[in-house]
Amino acid sequence: MSNTEQSEDKSAVRERILSSMGPSYLSLVSILQSVLLGLLFVSQVMDRLRDDKLPFGFIQIILVASTFLVILAIWNELRPIFMCFRWISTWIDTVIPFGIAALQFALIMAIDLKPQYWFLSFALLLLGGSVVYLKMYGYIFKERWGADALNSEICTALGSHKWSNPLSYGVGALLAGLLCVSTWGQTEARPWQVCVVLAYQLFLFIWGEVGWRKIVVFAVK
Repeated sequence: MSNTEQSEDKSAVRERILSSMGPSYLSLVSILQSVLLGLLFVSQVMDRLRDDKLPFGFIQIILVASTFLVILAIWNELRPIFMCFRWISTWIDTVIPFGIAALQFALIMAIDLKPQYWFLSFALLLLGGSVVYLKMYGYIFKERWGADALNSEICTALGSHKWSNPLSYGVGALLAGLLCVSTWGQTEARPWQVCVVLAYQLFLFIWGEVGWRKIVVFAVK
């Protein structure tokens, strides 16, 4: 086999790996998020409908709504990443979706525990999201592991939005950490504490849509 043929074979294998990354991760993430959404519905809605003794007041409703928005926001953030960016994944990329799902599972289970446990789970989840973004950008700008050259162009189209993503997650983690400390010793969160989280979640969801619109504008121009 000539050097030219070997080079063509390597390019073909690399293209196959890069092309399979997006669909594989989107399928995995969608399955995990669907399972978590079902768990949230069964554990927080169906169980309370069957048992009137379980509390389901204002605080519980806001926590369930916030957890639901967490699932939607994470899907909304990961969708454009795996649809638009490509790189050759490593074992760390294998751990990430399951790690995020595990933290989401802890968040769902913490709804019925003391409020500091829910806020702690939320803080860890946001901190993990910030690290994921920084890791992804590290791959893109250093073009490691056979990253697609188009990645940098998409990041350029995003402008300052690309750095606001890990920053907003980091600020959210700090906010959740402060709420965790403020609820220490409480048996139930106060209305303003859960409303702050709900407002932040709405901001995160809308901000993710802004980034997606920038990518769409870049694609159709």
